[in-house]
Amino acid sequence: MEIQERANKYASEKTNEVMIQAIAQAYKDGYQDGYKDCEKEIPIEVQKDKTEFVDLGLPSGTLWAADYEKENGIIKYLPYNKASLLSIPTEEQWKELLETCRWEYKFDDNDDQKHFICVGPNGNCIHFYYTRIVRDGECAINCNKSRFWIQDTSDESDKKASGIRRTGSGIIVKEVVEIFGGYKIPVRLVQK
Repeated sequence: MEIQERANKYASEKTNEVMIQAIAQAYKDGYQDGYKDCEKEIPIEVQKDKTEFVDLGLPSGTLWAADYEKENGIIKYLPYNKASLLSIPTEEQWKELLETCRWEYKFDDNDDQKHFICVGPNGNCIHFYYTRIVRDGECAINCNKSRFWIQDTSDESDKKASGIRRTGSGIIVKEVVEIFGGYKIPVRLVQK
């Protein structure tokens, strides 16, 4: 009987080892397949250009992209349905930026660029240049604001976007606006 007990114990240990190895391999395979699927969902242009993120010292720990998404050095304009596939900010993340950071306006005579500077609690900053709304390859609506898409789960055709502008009296207005989702505006990414 002793040999039978040894055989049973040996079989039990080996079965456990084989099962553990099989489950571990299945986990690794699933993880790698999921990673590959995720890579396919991210446009090649975004992967290639490698977005740089800036830590502004926000309470939530959210990092903001240093600039709008670009392709070959030119700002990419996307309709909402394409922008929503990327890690665009939520309305809460946008409001945190508005409420936590110091905002300045700058007009650079050297490069003729009007822009806003957002300075975080830790002193790091990001810039928001004036952008356009593109409709059928043309500039549409007014172009005296900085805009980018914000996450919007509504079924409405108008989608949420940031709006940063300067009034004639020099006041910086920062708001959430709604723009037709078929128009193209820039994308600014965030990450935790």
